[in-house]
Amino acid sequence: MDTNKEKIITDKQKAARPSVYRCTSCGVTVQSNGTPKVCPKCDNEKFYLVK
Repeated sequence: MDTNKEKIITDKQKAARPSVYRCTSCGVTVQSNGTPKVCPKCDNEKFYLVK
């Protein structure tokens, strides 16, 4: 049971880390826990996840 609890903690820690998204129009990178709504530079609404 201890291994399951440890795995849950690491999964929660991974979920708490923000991901990096790049704007499809101007290329600005934004860190966010979810897909950003609007680009702060060009007001574009489309992003892709950067790995």
